Amino acid sequence: MDSLPHWIPELILVGGIVGLLMLELIVRRKELLGELALIVVAAATLAAAMQSGGPYGSLFNRMITLDSFAVFFKIVLGLAAFGAVWMSLGSRELEGQHPGEFYVVLLSCTLGMFSMAAATNLLMAYLALEFVSQTSYVLAGFLKGSRRSSEAALKYLIYGGVSSGVMVYGMSLLYGLTGSLDYSVIG
Repeated sequence: MDSLPHWIPELILVGGIVGLLMLELIVRRKELLGELALIVVAAATLAAAMQSGGPYGSLFNRMITLDSFAVFFKIVLGLAAFGAVWMSLGSRELEGQHPGEFYVVLLSCTLGMFSMAAATNLLMAYLALEFVSQTSYVLAGFLKGSRRSSEAALKYLIYGGVSSGVMVYGMSLLYGLTGSLDYSVIG
């Protein structure tokens, strides 16, 4: 429980994801979901910015660490996610789709990127990268009626599967050489 204050940006994103999922079922005016997603991303980015220079900590046996590097990249990634949500507001491609689901997947991708920025272990970096990849596959194929969207998602899935396998093989070689997956031991 002592480490929870260090992960406020991630907790804000998780709360936003759950809230958007619930509101998708209840709210009739779907354009409000995009504005809510924008507020959630802005709050998570602001929370990450407020962590700069603050007390740092670690989680999951030091597999994730909050340090100045992680804070910087959380801010950069939060600004990128803010831009992505902002540009998608009022998008004609999302008309007739479920925009709440789109924003849930986009916030989930941001959560994975935040985890990847804070990873200090190859296993956690791989899990975060796979989380980002899975949500990116869904985003690439989000327009179900579009042939181009389906083709892009399939190509991305094949490319991601091959590169993921190569990455795991490389990680196994590093583990065999060093006996650890921690960045500090490998480096």
